[in-house]
Amino acid sequence: GTYTVSYSIVSKADPSRAGSATYAKPIVITPDFRHVYVTNGVNPHAEAPYTSWKTAASRIEDALAVVSVGGTVHLSSGTFERSACLTLAQDAAIAGQGADKTVIRWAGEGNSRLFVLNHQNAALSNITLTGANGDGAGGSWGSCILIDTNGGRIEDCLITGNTMSAANQYGMVALKSTDAVMRRC
Repeated sequence: GTYTVSYSIVSKADPSRAGSATYAKPIVITPDFRHVYVTNGVNPHAEAPYTSWKTAASRIEDALAVVSVGGTVHLSSGTFERSACLTLAQDAAIAGQGADKTVIRWAGEGNSRLFVLNHQNAALSNITLTGANGDGAGGSWGSCILIDTNGGRIEDCLITGNTMSAANQYGMVALKSTDAVMRRC
């Protein structure tokens, strides 16, 4: 909106020299949502910007739409079922409660990977990723996760129970990226 900002200037060397001005122009104030939350299942109290467990989103996509640059989408314990690949191409992290507590499982029809990471600061952590299915068609490397050319990080995750039906295909692939990191998985 438009806000009126008034300010005054006083010289430390000569306090008698002072001035003031008023400035009325549109000023954009961007809220900082560094921590947003997603609960497993439908949350009847979900309310954007999802900044508490009480108002947590029911879908990961909704939380990613509001999280600030450099922020984290926190997933609750439980199993999150996906029926579409999720591309994380922004400076944001998705963090579970621990690989033994937070699971993301492919539940859709046909073949698909769970995630594409395509930003040097895109990150997944503390999650089990399972059930993804690839057929290798169209160079679909990485049945579970593809870290694309702009990079991404996977830390403290368990990647298990994913399948690929074509030869020379893999569960997780870093494709032409110098910014791909995988730690303690």
